Amino acid sequence: MSEKQLKLKGIHGSQIVVCATPAPGIGKAIHFDNVSEAQQYLKQNFRLQAATSGGLVELYSWLGGHHSPLSISARRADIIREAIAKALVDKQLHAYEVPAVTRPELVNSMSAGSAAATTKKSSPQTASSGGQATANEATSTLNESQSSNAMGGPDLPNKDKATCGDPVAMCNGEEILELTDFILDGPMPLHWVRCYRSSQSNQAVGLGYGWRTPFHQSIERSKNDDGTTSLILINDEGRHIYFDDIQAGSSCHQLTESLTLHHKDKGSLVLYQLDQHWEFAPLAGKPGRWVLHKVLNSLGHSLQCFYDQQGRLSRIDYTNKKGIEFYYGPHHQLERIEAVEKNSEGLKALGLTLAHYQYDEAGDMVSAINRQQQQELYRYDGHLLIERQRASGFRHYFSWDRSGPSARCLRNWGDDGYYDYHFEYLDDKRLAISTDSRGQRWEYWHNAQNRLIKKVAPDGATWHYRWTLHGQKQSEVAPGGAETSYRYNRQGQLAAVIAADGATTRFEYNALGQRTAIVDAEGGVWQREFTAAGLLRLERRPDGTEVRYRYNEKDQLIELRQPDQSIEQFVWDDEGHLLARKQGESVTRYSYDQLGRLNGSIDAAGLVTEYIRDTHGQLTGQKQYPKDAPEQAELQQYQYDAAGRLIKSTNVLGQSTEWRYEGLSQPVELRHADGSSLNYEYDKERNLTAIMRSDGARYQLEYDGQERPVRLQGFDGREQWFEYDADGKVSSLRDSNERFIRVKRDLRGRIIEQTAQAQQRIDSNHFHYDKVGRLLRANNAQRKLRFGYDKAGQLTDSWQGDWRLQHLYRAGKRSQTILPDGTRLDYHYHSSGQLSQLAVNQQPVLWRNFDAAGREVHREYSSGLQQHQAFNAFSQLTEQRWQGIQAQQSGQVPSRERHYHYSSLHQLTEVQDSQEGDTRYQYNAIDQLIAKEYSKDTSQNETHQWDSFGNPVGEDIELQQDRLTRYHDHSYQYDAS
Repeated sequence: MSEKQLKLKGIHGSQIVVCATPAPGIGKAIHFDNVSEAQQYLKQNFRLQAATSGGLVELYSWLGGHHSPLSISARRADIIREAIAKALVDKQLHAYEVPAVTRPELVNSMSAGSAAATTKKSSPQTASSGGQATANEATSTLNESQSSNAMGGPDLPNKDKATCGDPVAMCNGEEILELTDFILDGPMPLHWVRCYRSSQSNQAVGLGYGWRTPFHQSIERSKNDDGTTSLILINDEGRHIYFDDIQAGSSCHQLTESLTLHHKDKGSLVLYQLDQHWEFAPLAGKPGRWVLHKVLNSLGHSLQCFYDQQGRLSRIDYTNKKGIEFYYGPHHQLERIEAVEKNSEGLKALGLTLAHYQYDEAGDMVSAINRQQQQELYRYDGHLLIERQRASGFRHYFSWDRSGPSARCLRNWGDDGYYDYHFEYLDDKRLAISTDSRGQRWEYWHNAQNRLIKKVAPDGATWHYRWTLHGQKQSEVAPGGAETSYRYNRQGQLAAVIAADGATTRFEYNALGQRTAIVDAEGGVWQREFTAAGLLRLERRPDGTEVRYRYNEKDQLIELRQPDQSIEQFVWDDEGHLLARKQGESVTRYSYDQLGRLNGSIDAAGLVTEYIRDTHGQLTGQKQYPKDAPEQAELQQYQYDAAGRLIKSTNVLGQSTEWRYEGLSQPVELRHADGSSLNYEYDKERNLTAIMRSDGARYQLEYDGQERPVRLQGFDGREQWFEYDADGKVSSLRDSNERFIRVKRDLRGRIIEQTAQAQQRIDSNHFHYDKVGRLLRANNAQRKLRFGYDKAGQLTDSWQGDWRLQHLYRAGKRSQTILPDGTRLDYHYHSSGQLSQLAVNQQPVLWRNFDAAGREVHREYSSGLQQHQAFNAFSQLTEQRWQGIQAQQSGQVPSRERHYHYSSLHQLTEVQDSQEGDTRYQYNAIDQLIAKEYSKDTSQNETHQWDSFGNPVGEDIELQQDRLTRYHDHSYQYDAS
């Protein structure tokens, strides 16, 4: 079989050639770390069909295998794949990736008739392709239709909408409110996020009108006006995204959304995105409807959804043992979500309610209680939200221009006039105007597809945006005129970003849409390679150094190898929780509670950390102690208000720091353990405007129309004024009329000139950069500096005038520095990556050793002097010993010893020195040093008194607005700055 070659076409459009002997000229070699990985690749990408020739069956025959030409059982299929996978890993067979033909021709079909035989294009004017693929047609089609709302109007992704206020989308005036009720940790965390959109206030999916979650997605077959059918994805935002009605084994690429929908042989539909994919399964009893079944990320982790007989979401599993279960009321509305666990007997309720919802007679959600038992209340008018009450009691209000899902918000505001926004809509100009609670007016101009094309700030600063026909951002012009452009490949993926100065960054992708290369503006190529299962296996920098990743048969990362061959290893449990992480000799272990939340860890130093939570899941305590001395536990405690805001933190000595709030999340008072306090003031946009200390001192801030600070007045009375350029970057600073600083920037916002003036003196600094933003030159009247870099961006040359420092690297770490006089410094590293030896002109001058926790425990100098160090479980230095090599060899006592002691608050309390004697330290309740005592010479003892804000107090000490004007026999004077 030495000459044999076979081309295989994957079900997703990829193509490989398998050879009996190496043939590197065919294409890019595909490598597999283990048999399991190769098996999974074959199973995901290639069909196994009974046949007398071709495909995997023919490869199996190369290896001496026999098969039935009539049928292949599941068990037989596994045997065939395993044999081929083993041959690939053992290099009996060699696989090469070759360019797929279908996807490039897909886009060419818009202009080339010759591609019509292999691709199918959808009409951009209709909501669907206008046709259904048959078994004899191509395996891929292209759909260019724009997404829409339920009424057929254009509907952009929420992330692409400019919003103001609570927030309200400026393109259509709808309210978009996203709230997270709980997050459950796991290999793929489960985020339960509710989103209310007023534009969908006529729709209900089980959470009341207007509300939905990312798990309420579905795909439906829809009949077009011409009698053909399309597939419509109703996504997590309720948007309608259109695909061709493809047959099993075919795919449809949605160009405007950069999505690919694949129809699997068994009837499921898989939606591919950049970092994850979503699998939809046919809903029993509902032909032409698919519901979300599984969400998978790029590491193979998944969430799995289950449904009851009514087609309602009934359970989501986020590990192979843990899940959440849904309970509905008589009107099919979700009432509560409970945590469950699978065991040998089935599902077991854990007695934890994660969310609870209530509804009014009109079917609107009026109450939501999250995992922390924080309750929000809602009121509606015809399903339109008119009032939201936070758990703190603070209310938001909404008024609308009409009823129904097309309503636009005219005003939203909060209690006491906070966040008070008024909105105007000029339909003939496609212009929306937002005026905030400070009277600042913003303009938002849109095109016919509701995409933002111009934004005007209150001071007239204007941004311009251009979009492609497929809705991709083509360029953005900042107020200062700098233009950033974007280019896309034929699959709609971002291919290049062109900065305002022409510097271009390029991107490359593989057939699965994963980014495989970044070419920076200086030509440096940053590459990534993936396993056959789509997992990241290698990162290669422009200098050729590599970071490698290795996985187990469950696609869990088990090893990360750096360019210097230092290794980080990972151990996981059956549910995908990280149990241990090893870096060199350092091992950290982790434990979890019944919901999969981290509840403890022990590091390489033997420090145990426990996390204590209340019944609502809030962290109420953190306990730390050495693993061999739990009686030394130190507990930090936390308390929260009904809105989940931190109101008190108490240390191991019982000293507390307290916070006080009003209706919103920003604190209005902070009180320290000594009784001193800080009070905070805000404007109606909740920008911080003042800080008042309990001693009467005041700090003030003022803002411009774009909410940028323009004036600061410090506690000491010092004033600073800021000015900004058109792009919103600081252009000048005036410091109490004493000092003036001005900066000039290039098109990319980098400082190229800095001028400072004080009294009659003016100093200037000038800067120059390369295309990726690295500093190349810095000059002023006194000195000229130059810098050089290697391909990976590491500093290789540093010039000060005519004096040059050179740096060399090995495996990504600095290996040598050459000084201006030719002296060479050589660096050597421990297996963990830490500097272990320093040599001058190849003569070692310093050696360092480390313990398993990576702490330096021994140091030796070329003179023979040795230093030994010890640490406690908190990694605090506890002991140092110094002695010469001769004293050590003769068994003499160390020439000097020093011991360190700490309080339970980790303050240094005593230093015992074998030569200098003992030194003790004392602190007050807010960690200020108040006494220092010497055992050998009491005349050097010190005592200090401070106010609560760090100013010294006492006799013969005078202060004026935080400025020390007299300290015993010394007087001080200050300028205004």
